[in-house]
Amino acid sequence: MCRAVTIFWYRHPVKPPYAAIFLAGPAMGQGGGPGFHEQDRDLNLVLGGNGKDLSSGFLIRTGPAGSKGSELWKGTERLAAAPAFGLPAGGGVTLHHRWLWLQAIVEEKRIRFYYEGRLALDAALKEPIPPGSLGFWTERGSVQVARITLAE
Repeated sequence: MCRAVTIFWYRHPVKPPYAAIFLAGPAMGQGGGPGFHEQDRDLNLVLGGNGKDLSSGFLIRTGPAGSKGSELWKGTERLAAAPAFGLPAGGGVTLHHRWLWLQAIVEEKRIRFYYEGRLALDAALKEPIPPGSLGFWTERGSVQVARITLAE
């Protein structure tokens, strides 16, 4: 599915309902010019995963605002999208020392995702979310995580 994926797994399975709150930001990467610059890449979550890969569970993907924004996926099916809610475009100074709050509220058949305290996604699901692993991941390996809070 993805190349160069880095995943931080919470090793204990969680069962809905729960809330997962992340304070994270894009890490510095080598840009086109001299030195290192923050990149507007992706900050993502996996809910109800298998603790090994991204082939199971629900994926919340957050990319640049305006193009991808925030999306909810199950396998190859996109369940919800909010293009306006995502990383500030441009990288560099717009992301320098920028920490972002990402919050997922997981109920048996519903996922709500808040980006910076604003509701970005609200999806009613056909099937219940199974107990499983919670993960924070990036497709391009450029992320800093300051805090993760799990409330069950």
